[in-house]
Amino acid sequence: MTQRAFISEEEVERALDWLRDNAKDIGAAKEIAVKCEKMVKHTVALLMKEQAGIPVNAQEREALADPRYLKNKRPLRPACMKR
Repeated sequence: MTQRAFISEEEVERALDWLRDNAKDIGAAKEIAVKCEKMVKHTVALLMKEQAGIPVNAQEREALADPRYLKNKRPLRPACMKR
């Protein structure tokens, strides 16, 4: 059985310093990620709405396979991939 290693107080302080120093960048990245996720969900919802006469899982399948879904998702890719 291996013994669990704990991190030192110095490592904790360095991690907290890094989080504090990078908080704005982390927040900006989170904002971009949330906006991208919402835009993708919005696009799927609009495409699903066009397929109102079939079951919901089939609507989603059709929406995700629709070329307009990919067309609308591609421009988001660079923004979603920023670090």
